[in-house]
Amino acid sequence: MGDDGGEPDGEWIEGWLGPGRDINKIAQRGKLQEIKTRVKKKEIDVNKRLAAVENECKKTQTELNKCNEDLEKQKEELEKLHTIHAVTLDTDERKKIMEISKAAIEEFLEVRPPDMNEERAVHVHFLVSGDSEVSLRTGGEGAGSHDAKFRVQLRQTVKTLATQAAKYWGLDVDKVFFLDRDGRVVPDDIRLADIILPPKKEIGRASDELATIDEQKHWTVKDDNYQLTLVRAGTVIDKEDLNKPRGEKQEDFTFDLAALKRDLDDTKKKRGITDNPAERRINDIPSLHDMMQEGEKRKQQRLRDTINRAVELLVFVTGFVAFHALLRPDRQCGRLTLAVGQRINRSLSVFEEDEVEFEVETFQDITREASYKVWLQGPLTRTAVDPGVDDWNLFLLAAVATTYEGPSHYDAVSDMTFCSSATTTTTCTNSTNMTCGGGDQDCIDYSLRTCHNERVVSVLDRALGWGHQAPACMPTFGGVETPLYALSGGDFSTFGGEMQMYGGGTRDYLNISSAGFQKSLDDLSEPNGFFPPARTFSMYYLTTTCQIIIVVRMVMENTASGVLVCTSQLTYIDLSKAQVWEYIVFISCILLSLVVLGFELRRQWRSGLSLGRCYWRLCWGRNLPFILLPVVQLAGFITLVVADSFDSSGLVTDFKVDPDDALESLEGLEFTERFGLILKLLNLLFLDSFIFRFALMYFPQLLYTQAAAQKLVKPLLAVMVYLMSLLIVFGTWFHLLYGNRFSSVKNFYRTVTSMLLFFSGGIHDWQEFYMEYKFMFGLLIFFAFIFMTLLFENIAIPLIFSHRKERDLRSHNSYHTHWTNIRSHKGEKPEDLNPALVGWDFSKNPPKEVRRTET
Repeated sequence: MGDDGGEPDGEWIEGWLGPGRDINKIAQRGKLQEIKTRVKKKEIDVNKRLAAVENECKKTQTELNKCNEDLEKQKEELEKLHTIHAVTLDTDERKKIMEISKAAIEEFLEVRPPDMNEERAVHVHFLVSGDSEVSLRTGGEGAGSHDAKFRVQLRQTVKTLATQAAKYWGLDVDKVFFLDRDGRVVPDDIRLADIILPPKKEIGRASDELATIDEQKHWTVKDDNYQLTLVRAGTVIDKEDLNKPRGEKQEDFTFDLAALKRDLDDTKKKRGITDNPAERRINDIPSLHDMMQEGEKRKQQRLRDTINRAVELLVFVTGFVAFHALLRPDRQCGRLTLAVGQRINRSLSVFEEDEVEFEVETFQDITREASYKVWLQGPLTRTAVDPGVDDWNLFLLAAVATTYEGPSHYDAVSDMTFCSSATTTTTCTNSTNMTCGGGDQDCIDYSLRTCHNERVVSVLDRALGWGHQAPACMPTFGGVETPLYALSGGDFSTFGGEMQMYGGGTRDYLNISSAGFQKSLDDLSEPNGFFPPARTFSMYYLTTTCQIIIVVRMVMENTASGVLVCTSQLTYIDLSKAQVWEYIVFISCILLSLVVLGFELRRQWRSGLSLGRCYWRLCWGRNLPFILLPVVQLAGFITLVVADSFDSSGLVTDFKVDPDDALESLEGLEFTERFGLILKLLNLLFLDSFIFRFALMYFPQLLYTQAAAQKLVKPLLAVMVYLMSLLIVFGTWFHLLYGNRFSSVKNFYRTVTSMLLFFSGGIHDWQEFYMEYKFMFGLLIFFAFIFMTLLFENIAIPLIFSHRKERDLRSHNSYHTHWTNIRSHKGEKPEDLNPALVGWDFSKNPPKEVRRTET
């Protein structure tokens, strides 16, 4: 081993280091350590190489074992096929086959004659050349035809045949010669057997002792007379075409000449190629230099297009990541605010043990006015002022009671005559919601003015006239449509309850001091015990830590039967302002979206598409999402600026000076934040959809997936139309049957949501639906099972898989030789050939090729 750690100079001897140095005589520890280090490194290197070689051997052995197993399986399958398809013939069948084979062979073939004295017929064609034959003739014209057959012996030479032919046509024997089928001159001394008979196959030589008794037979075509051409000296022979194939002309059955000519004419017509030389202009043919310049220009343009697309993708990804930074929620304040809001809601809802009566434990269980009054003095007072929420690090900004009154009378009973005063009505002492008869009157009792129906008024008035007790008609709120109410200039306090939508109403600001709160509640007492159609208590709490206002709405709705329905709602209003980096990122996202739009317009106009040729699907349909993206982002930025312009520093003072204006400003801020969140979600929807668009556009591997996706849009839209029609039908039935009794199908939005859940696998309160209408519910479930589960639920799956199969076929036919041959034979472009529509129909006998056209 050398001193430099390399390979040894000569043969390595154990116990010696390098040339002539004994390892046992190394006295320096450092030198020994260096030697050990080199040895250890080489040992590690050798082990690594050995492990790599062993792994490679194992891998090769595994592949070899797998190949052997596959070979054994194929051998077994081959043996099985041999066993299955093996045919055993008996003696008669073998005899019959031999006879048929012998007859077929004798019909077309004959044994090559072994005796050279046997005669064979030879076809001779006399080639003449105009007037030269007159001077070369020795006698008259021997025969009128230029073709004749001569019987010759196989051992004779060509000279003998030439003598017979010259005598036959009266020619000079010394001035004629023969040409074979390939046009070559045949010598006179060659035997005829070597020409007219096919060559004899050479077999291996054997000794006389090993020679077989029966010599192997050689076969030739039956009645295939060889043809020679007789030529006289001085005859002009046609010039040989070196490109023309020699031998007998065979009929090529692989293509149709007429079909090829038709395809050629069609191609010329499509490309504007004319056969008239006069119509061609030599100046229109570009020079080689011009073609090279044009190719270089296209290459540079293609390179610029690739760079622009890469930059566009980079800009989009940057904007995509930047916009996601704006969606990052404040997790700490979010969890804290949610916990505080739930605590306030629980404090306003739960009764204490000494306040529980009539099995009413929470606010949501309240159904009677008596329980409602207990709630006013209990959870509401306790949470608002006594002891309040000061210990929770919260500040109560305002407590607002909004009353939603019903109409004073209804149009259905407006033409009836009511008594002018309520003095004609006597309220029974045993019930606050009952009216007792006041005797015979010419007018209708004044207490019935809030009844809904004329027939109800007539029946109750007759009952009162007879002295019976009649229930009081409960007025109902007229309802409001949220979008129309917001656009009409009203405030944003519109909300949806369990019964209907509410908006407007009369506000009463409660005194949030300990002394004045009870008086404010006493002022809300209803005369004669009538509860309004609906009332809400809105509590506005300010969290000093996160600058968020928690709005708790306690909603009480009065039903037509006099039963109260109570619910609670939580809303959060963020007072914190956006940071500087959020403004910068938002503006950057808008600018990046405009840059992406510019790249898209540049790409389309680069392809030669002008504004005059633009139409909806080609230009505006594709560019509309890219135009809407910066518009929606700009609208979101404006909402952010509007929300930050809200001044919350004097909020407490504003509630004391002008509470209506402060409350409307706060509700406007709430609406702005909700609208901004909707715009952010819409932006996110656009960005997520563009991710798939760029993936299908910029990755060549997904080219056929893009084509399949484009074809899949219309079938899936048709399936969606079917499903939506089915949803409308079942939603209409459920709304008509159960809309008045169940809140899950009482309006359009809840019905659609319930039907989507129903089609997705189930509906929560199906037991109540069944108990209401047993037969109709069972019938609806039956039809839902037939149409939804069996028919329409899985119809999209075969559509997707069929288009995926077509995508695979298109991907494979781009390079497979089978489809390449079909395109070249049919004369079609690659994009015009759909391999999914090419095939054979084996149901017919014989099978027929099917060629469908795409619709």
